[in-house]
Amino acid sequence: MPSVFDLYKVNKSDGSIDAFISCRDAILIDWNKETIFGRPDDDNARNYEVTPYHNGYASEVRGSGGLGATQRQVDAFLWLMAGQ
Repeated sequence: MPSVFDLYKVNKSDGSIDAFISCRDAILIDWNKETIFGRPDDDNARNYEVTPYHNGYASEVRGSGGLGATQRQVDAFLWLMAGQ
């Protein structure tokens, strides 16, 4: 569905795609065209619930992951939007 969702791309000065900056900014730039399941930034202290669990990492960088969309949900959403 390139008309609605598409990869977020940042071009270099020569016109080629800057892969690193594109990946970085897809997360840093709010509500870009790659955003499917986004949440508005608010101060309601729900960061723990929406942060991925990060199994194997220290508890300081882990969240519960309970309210985040999984990759399977994202894939299903795109599959349904494509009419399959």
